[in-house]
Order: sequence, then structure tokens, then C-alpha cells
Amino acid sequence: MHCHWFTPRIVASCASRPEMVAELRLDVAGGGERLAPADLQASAERHGLARCVLLPTAPPGRVQRVNREHRAAAARHERLTSMDTLHPEMDGLVEEIREGLARGTRGWKLSSFTQRFELHGAPARRMFEALQREGGRRGVVPAVVLDTYTRADVHFGADARHLTTPARLVALADAFPGLAWIGAHMGGLAADPETLQRDLQPRPNLWIDTSNAGHVLPPRVFATLARAFGPDRVLFGTDWPWFVHEREIPHVDGLLRQAGFDAEERQRVFGDNARRLLGLDPPA
Repeated sequence: MHCHWFTPRIVASCASRPEMVAELRLDVAGGGERLAPADLQASAERHGLARCVLLPTAPPGRVQRVNREHRAAAARHERLTSMDTLHPEMDGLVEEIREGLARGTRGWKLSSFTQRFELHGAPARRMFEALQREGGRRGVVPAVVLDTYTRADVHFGADARHLTTPARLVALADAFPGLAWIGAHMGGLAADPETLQRDLQPRPNLWIDTSNAGHVLPPRVFATLARAFGPDRVLFGTDWPWFVHEREIPHVDGLLRQAGFDAEERQRVFGDNARRLLGLDPPA
């Protein structure tokens, strides 16, 4: 549920921030060798994964182009699918939402700190209102994945008002009940564990994904959050290309076992929840 098609420039930018790399345990060297969608497809085949979901983002002037590129890449690889992205200041916002829904898109990825917008600002609220309205007209619940790197202001110089914090994430879920919200990285990457557990309160329309969180959160906190949200509201993600399937699958499986999830509940996390949420076909 959480993979990226990165460019060498993005990898180099992250590598130039060694303190962040150490904090997040990123495999920058290996990630730089896993940039092509074909690499992700090959890994999915080796590890028996039915689908890997690409999560694009873009500045306002490049949204349509990035969406087309990601859709084309997914179409060339049977085990890849892609969400779309949006930006509150883009031209043709409603038309892009309608076109995505007509194509069968059910998920949109946003990274407020890299896309540089306030989640509770007027433009963002109009974007979420449009997504909720257009989804409702088609009888679907659009899913929105938000990056939750809480220390992007420290390592990227991002505006603190642009961060997706646990409290802001929950507030959005309350404000827009017609959307399915997904907090990447267990809802608060590099957040203070006590603050995370206090502010990230479960909601019926709120999910969390496991990407990277198993490397940053203490195992007991990971398990506590997983139990709080339950086996129907947790989604497996790797944050590819920083982390690879051969290590992430057993690592996350062990953390879910620590949370007390049985085999059937872990299967929900590793696929069933995502299929239901995004309307994906079951594996052949």
C-alpha cells in the first residue's frame, strides 16, 4: 500500500541529509538501485505479492503529467497499481478528480509538506470538499493517503504549518466523513511516541499504514497503535524503495504478532483491507 517511483534526484536529496537518513533508517544506497517500476514488479513476483500501490505527488503545474506517467507505468506491470495525486492550487482540480473516478481511481496521495500547502487552509478544504462530493455522486468513498513525516520542518526546512501531524489527521477525518483517510507511517513518522498515542485516536474512516514505522517506533508503541486501530484499519506498506519486501514482510508480521493479531487478522493487514478500500480485484 505504500511504494514510490523515485528519481535519482530525489534519492540524492535524501542522501544529502544524513541525520534524517539515520533517524528514519533509510537504505539510501540500496534505494538508489531500485528506481524503475520494473524493479518493484520483479520484487512483487519474487515474494508473491498481488499488488504494489504507487503513491505519486506533484506541484500544482505537474499533477496531470505525473498522474499520467504513473498510470502508464502501472499499466505496463500487472502487479502495480497507482493512486493519483492532487494539489489544492492546481488548475482543473474538479475535472482531474472526475477523470480519475471515471477511470476507476479510488485513492489519492498527498504530501502537504513537499507540496507546500496547509491541510486546513481554504484551498485544501475546497479540494477535500470536491473529492468528497464527486465520490459521493459516483457512490464511492475516495481514499486519501497523507504523508506524516512530523520532522520535515527540521530536515527539509518545511513550513511547520504544512506538516501532517496526528492531531491534524484526526481533525480531517472528523471534518470529512465521506473520505477514507490513511495516515502513512502509522500516522506520525518520527513523532514523539507519547504525543502520537495521545493525538492519534481511531475513527471509523481512518486507517494507518505500516511503512517505515517498524524502524522508527518502539515495538511496543507500534503494537499499541495496531491494537488501538484493530486488524481492519491497518495496511501493510514498505515505503519502497527505501525498504524491501524480503525484510519488511517478516518484520511487520512479527510486530503484528506482538500486537496479538492472529493469522486471519494479519492477512487482512497484508492485503484484504487494501483490496476492500481501493476496490482492487483479488489475486488470481
